[in-house]
Amino acid sequence: MKEQPSRLKRDLNLYDRLFAAGLFSLPYLSYLSFVGIGVALIYLLKTFRRSLLDSFTRNGLWLISGLMVISGLFAFDRGEAFLQLTNYLPFFLLFAFLPYLLRGAERLEQLAFGMVIAAIPLNLLALGDYILRASWIPRPLQRIPVIKWIRMRPHAGRALVTFDHPNALASYLVVLLGLGLGLIVCHSLRRSSAIAPAKGWAQRFSHPGWLYGGTFINLLGIFCSGSRNGLLVAVSQLVLFGLVTQFSPKASIQASTKASRAIVWGGLVGLVGIGAGVTALGIGGRSQLWGNWTDESRLVIWRIALDLMRERPLLGWGLGNYKFLYPSRIVGLNLQETYVGHPHNLWLMLGCEGGIVLALAFSFWVGYLCFRGVRALILQQIPPSDRAILLGYLAAFWGCVAFALFDVPIFDARLNVIGWVLLAGIYTLVSGASERTSSNMMNEDQN
Repeated sequence: MKEQPSRLKRDLNLYDRLFAAGLFSLPYLSYLSFVGIGVALIYLLKTFRRSLLDSFTRNGLWLISGLMVISGLFAFDRGEAFLQLTNYLPFFLLFAFLPYLLRGAERLEQLAFGMVIAAIPLNLLALGDYILRASWIPRPLQRIPVIKWIRMRPHAGRALVTFDHPNALASYLVVLLGLGLGLIVCHSLRRSSAIAPAKGWAQRFSHPGWLYGGTFINLLGIFCSGSRNGLLVAVSQLVLFGLVTQFSPKASIQASTKASRAIVWGGLVGLVGIGAGVTALGIGGRSQLWGNWTDESRLVIWRIALDLMRERPLLGWGLGNYKFLYPSRIVGLNLQETYVGHPHNLWLMLGCEGGIVLALAFSFWVGYLCFRGVRALILQQIPPSDRAILLGYLAAFWGCVAFALFDVPIFDARLNVIGWVLLAGIYTLVSGASERTSSNMMNEDQN
């Protein structure tokens, strides 16, 4: 009887390492990283067959999935609508079974630390990419085949590295910035309480320099991407953590003075650096942060999505169908872009392609899970160091949400995976807290 649980534990550890390896290598190996993640998911499906989700969360996923399928049946182009389900249903399944691997704040800390440290070379590559694509590079260097190939890639003046679009790179880096800021708070609390760091990556790179450097270097990568969305989201994350570490009451989640200073000063230096870079170099070839937004027809794209939503409010036009309808909607307009793949806003996309009911259901479901996380912080349902990890995951997921206001990163499967891992991490931490709270209440009633 003892041998079977022991074997299950060994197997879980093995597939957990496969999953972690795939997660850390996402920005480098691209879709090859999905082999490890996919193998781990198949093992969980085969072994457990039933998710650990509570009834509300599980039924919410079923409802959203059903609404997507129904919308596809009445789509403008059914084939495209059902093809687009691949951007949703497999990731719903991943979310449903991830709690088997993400049990406990220590594991979430290890994963966050691993992603932050593993991305240090990515930021350095982004700097190199940015420099080699600059207009002031001497012409003899520009003729070198490798440099010429780098400069011929799309989105001149902006770092791409291993991503297809600079905004995708920035979306990935704001996630790491949020996770890193949470780890800084957690690291400070552990040091002040003389608690050893979590095992794995967090123990191997326990020197504060790795954590602080790995966190704030993401600001450099975001700037090199030339993404205004990324810069604004990064600023919001720095402001959030600055307020939390400076003004949180002692009973809440408060870092030590050293961590507060590190976050505030690191954030200030980063903001000053970003401001100086924007002033001197612009943002990806654009001279200012706010300018040229209307020149990109963003407002027209949103207005078309709203019109489509009004015409088919309940079931929408079908997932992925916006790009088919856009050309006919811009006839007579002086627009250069004749092809737009999506409305550059996740909620407008869900509303016009899947219907208002789907958009509201998805928003309420995700919003409630995040609300539970915020409530767990306020009510102090978990230990202080665990609250720091939860805050980091919430700040990182905020990066995903804020980015989705002006773009739709889910079409990059790597970013899609990261988003669902963050949400599963929030759910796991809060569910563990809920289970402990319920257990304590039952014990009190019995006494």
